[in-house]
Amino acid sequence: MLYFEPEGLSGGVAGTGRPTGTQPVLMIAVGRGRVGKTTILNILGQYFRKRNAKLALWNVDPHTQSGSLSEFFDNVEEPSHGGLSDRGKWLEAKIAEQGEVGYDALLDVGGGDLILSRMADSINLNRVTAKMGIKLVMIHVLGTDRGDLDHFSTNWASKIAGCPTILVMNAGLLDPEASPFTELRHVFENEMIVKAHQAGARSFILPLLGCMKEVVDRRISFDDAGDGIVPIGVRPISAFDQERVYLWWNEEVAPLIERLPREWLPRIPDAGPTGASSEEATDA
Repeated sequence: MLYFEPEGLSGGVAGTGRPTGTQPVLMIAVGRGRVGKTTILNILGQYFRKRNAKLALWNVDPHTQSGSLSEFFDNVEEPSHGGLSDRGKWLEAKIAEQGEVGYDALLDVGGGDLILSRMADSINLNRVTAKMGIKLVMIHVLGTDRGDLDHFSTNWASKIAGCPTILVMNAGLLDPEASPFTELRHVFENEMIVKAHQAGARSFILPLLGCMKEVVDRRISFDDAGDGIVPIGVRPISAFDQERVYLWWNEEVAPLIERLPREWLPRIPDAGPTGASSEEATDA
C-alpha cells in the first residue's frame, strides 16, 4: 500500500496517543463532491471515539443531511438554520470555543466546501487557529478525475500552505479490477501533489471495501459490522461480508491511521507514558 513518510515527523498513534502538552486538533476534509470526504471523517470519528477521544463532530453542510456525519453519529453539532453567512458565523463561534476548552474536532463541510472556502478567502485560517492554540489539519480527498487535482491546485493549495495536510486517494472511486497505483499515477506525479509531499504532507490510498454500501445502509459502525451486530429488526450482513469488514477495518485502515503523526490527531486517553492520562484528557 502506497504511503509517503517525509523525514522529521513523529511516529504514529500505535497506542501511545498524542504527546502531552500538544495542541487540540481541528481536522477538516475538503475536496469535490462525492469523493468520500464524509466517509473519511466517519472512519476517523469511529476510530477515535472508540478509543475514548474527547472529540466533537460538526456538520455545516447547508444543502442536505443525506450522507452527512449526522446519519452515523447521534451527537453531531450543527447550526439549526441559516444560510452560508449564518453557518459561517456558527462555525467561527465553535472554533473559538474549541480554542477555549481544548477539545479535538472533526468538521464536515459538505459538497463544494462553500462555507470553508469563503472563510479561507477572507482570512488565513491556519494563522487564526494557531493564535487560538489549535492545530489545523486539512484532509484533501482525491479520486482519479483530473478535476479533483484542479480543485486542490486552484482552490486549496495556497490556502493550506504551512498547514499539516493529509492527501487521501479513495480507492472506492477506482475500477476494482485495475491497479490503484496505475489508476492514480497521474495524481502522484502531479506538480502540486509533489510540492505538497515536499512540504511534509502525508498521503495514503484508502483501501476499497466492496461491501461498504451494506454497512452504510444499515447505519452501523465498522466494529459492529465486523462482529455481525445490528439493531433489532435489521438484517445482518452476511458472514462473508462481516469478515471482509473486519479485515478492512482492523488490518488495513487502522494501520494507516496509526502511521500518521501523533500531533496531527485527536488525543487518546490512557495512552501510556508519552500520551496524556485519562484525567488529563478529561480536564483538557
